[in-house]
Order: sequence, then structure tokens, then C-alpha cells
Amino acid sequence: MNTFDPLVSDIKAPAFKMSAVSDKAFKQNLQFRVASPRSCQVSGEKVVLRTESGEPALVINKTGKGNTYLFGFCVQDTYFHTWKEDDRQSGDELMKMVGRVRQNTGVRSHVWSSNPGIEAAIMANSKEGYLFIIKHEESNPETLVKLNGLAFTPKKIIDVDNEQPLDFKISDAGIEIRISASFGTTGLYRIYGK
Repeated sequence: MNTFDPLVSDIKAPAFKMSAVSDKAFKQNLQFRVASPRSCQVSGEKVVLRTESGEPALVINKTGKGNTYLFGFCVQDTYFHTWKEDDRQSGDELMKMVGRVRQNTGVRSHVWSSNPGIEAAIMANSKEGYLFIIKHEESNPETLVKLNGLAFTPKKIIDVDNEQPLDFKISDAGIEIRISASFGTTGLYRIYGK
């Protein structure tokens, strides 16, 4: 009889197929390892980034008034692999590339955390708001949180836990807040409008 026991620890997960990127895109030199590369035939699209073996790593296609971006690898597997192998350089380079794709689209999210291991969310009305952060597995405790599209200009931001004010900067890029969070913590910050 064949049975499946989820507690059996001798089952091996399949190894990731790996490749490397060492190329220039968006006026930046990028070097990182990619997991689960995808082969594809490129016809009218523009290849902006290639793996060292010549496979497309990032393809852009003009679509109507915008662009469509195709990653030639699995971004999730790649990021997981950088975390698993403690390859901070590849993780930083991957995040830099994904950030440049986001910037290239012109899309600005209402809340963004520079550290993928620190999740950020915002809830706001026309006069005030709350910023939530959750520190996951990432060992780096620092993040730059950017807020955009608030219906008010912040006057002050207070850490709800200890009632201490947070320093922040307002610029054309939005509101920038530097936050340090220890492993496994959740932060709640109240944003008061002028």
C-alpha cells in the first residue's frame, strides 16, 4: 500500500535551475543569479536584459499607450533563492531591477517598502491615516517607506506603541519615512494631517 505521510522529512524538493544575469538595463549594471529561467522566442519585442547564456531575462513590448514587461525567469523563485542562500547582493540587484521596471511604467503605489522583508500597508481618509508595517524573516531591520496619493499633507507621524514622533520627509517623490523594525514585530503609526 502506498501512503503519503506529510511528516516524512526525507522527501527532497526539486533543485532550482539557475542562471546568471550580468548585463545593463535602464542605464544600470545588474548582476544577480536567477532561478527557473524561462526560454522564449522573441520576435518584435525588445530584449533589455539577458542571462549570461544569452537567454532573454527581461523583454519589453509596446502595447497601445503603454508597455508589457516579461521576465524570463520566475521572480518568486529567484527572490526565495536569494533568501535561502543568503545572497544579499543578488536580492538587492533583483529588487533594484524590479523597482526600475515599476518606475519605468510610471505607476506609483500608495505605499512602498524598500525592504521586501518588511511589509507596509496604509489606511487613510481625507484628514488622517495609519501606516502598518510587519517585519517578516528578512534579517535587515531597516526600510524606507514611501507614501503617495494621500488626500492630506502630513503634519506629524506618531508611533502608536510608544507615542514617539517619527521623522519624515516630503518631496515630489512623496512622503519618505525611515523605519527600523526588529524580527517578527508589527508597527502601527498614526499620520496626522495639517
